[in-house]
Amino acid sequence: MARLPGFGGSRTVGLDIDRGSIKAVQISGAGGGYALQHVGYHRLPPGTILDGEVADHDLLAAEIREFWDSHSFSGKSVTLGVSNQKVVVRLLDFPRMGQADLQGAISFEAQDHIPMPLDEAVLDYVVLGPREERSDLDRVLVVAAQREMISRYTSAVRTSGLRPAGVDVKALSLTRSTLPDPFFGDEGAMLLLDVGAEITNLVVADRGNPVLTRFVPVGFVDFVAAVVELADLPEDEAERLALDPRVRLGSGQDEAHETEAEPEEGSFDPALVYDV
Repeated sequence: MARLPGFGGSRTVGLDIDRGSIKAVQISGAGGGYALQHVGYHRLPPGTILDGEVADHDLLAAEIREFWDSHSFSGKSVTLGVSNQKVVVRLLDFPRMGQADLQGAISFEAQDHIPMPLDEAVLDYVVLGPREERSDLDRVLVVAAQREMISRYTSAVRTSGLRPAGVDVKALSLTRSTLPDPFFGDEGAMLLLDVGAEITNLVVADRGNPVLTRFVPVGFVDFVAAVVELADLPEDEAERLALDPRVRLGSGQDEAHETEAEPEEGSFDPALVYDV
């Protein structure tokens, strides 16, 4: 079973690439926790990334190289975050068994749950532990990603002069990087959202473990486009307004309003959400 490589160590830089930008963070262990060492941001030209996938390999490699040369990250290892329709996350239940048997069972069972040919996918999994109501069953988190999509990302990183030490699913990384374990405690399920340029990742986590993941094909560029249309503004001004928490779109009129009002309940369309 091919597997997504794991986190590359304390010197590895987390690299987040989406349609609008490259973002990177480097941390180190400090006093039982983590300390931020360096952070960087670089806007990408249009046409570099589309729908979460590499649209222009050579352009992306050049932009990564320019970004890296303008910052002071140590080392050359990076862990990539990916999120698009060619990444699938599933929670499956298996009888408790040894690792070798589990790998075989996952490869067999995944055929019914992964909507892509398995010979074109990279598979990985982690055992989350026994189900509360069935101690004889283990809940297993299974991740599949299209091999060609992953290869285009890692190839662009290598061409830029960096080393891809690992690939992570953005939705799942939220539960590990956004909040410390003690935060979850016994509070029950929590909803985590990561709004990117054109993709939003949604995760429901229960005591730190993901129980539901969804991919939403809506992001910041859609908010900006709505402001442009409703307020008849140039894109740069619309982007500023879209970042202003006081701005509220619509309210029955074709304009953008600055207000302190709270968002209306029930305004989210669940039809926009589907399995990653």
